[in-house]
Amino acid sequence: MKIRECGRESEVLRAVRTGGLEAQPALQAHVDTCVDCARTVKLAAAFRQDAAQLVGVATVPDVARVWRRAEQRRKEMALARAATIFRVLRVAGVIYGLAVAMWLLHVLPAWMGSGMATVSTSELIPVHAPHLEPSMLGYMLGGLAAVVACVGSGLWMALREDAALQ
Repeated sequence: MKIRECGRESEVLRAVRTGGLEAQPALQAHVDTCVDCARTVKLAAAFRQDAAQLVGVATVPDVARVWRRAEQRRKEMALARAATIFRVLRVAGVIYGLAVAMWLLHVLPAWMGSGMATVSTSELIPVHAPHLEPSMLGYMLGGLAAVVACVGSGLWMALREDAALQ
């Protein structure tokens, strides 16, 4: 289905808006013969009538009130974003804590049995865990540093955004 528009529709709308449609007999004759333009004039009249009724009823809020509400909404959205970051950091912290606790459960007997001062790297990684080799200690410390960096940067970002809200 093709929608056809009249080429004079914008001219008719301009005349209706300015109130000069009656002053232009040629344009009025066109509106009487063109279905699209007649429909446009009827719709414009209906909109004008609705606008006249709403002027007495509708009230526009104060600009300061609208601005305060927009600022409040912006702050709420920023706080929600910061809360999401904290939730992610909390979950990551729990996972990391569980991993460290499991590792300590394996290492603690070696520490208790031989004394903390004489614990070697090979004793930190239990013998019964073949997938954890003594050379993995460097990787584990690197992982710890990465976690500390991620948590620190996440907290910095969250606190920076919170400071920007004030």
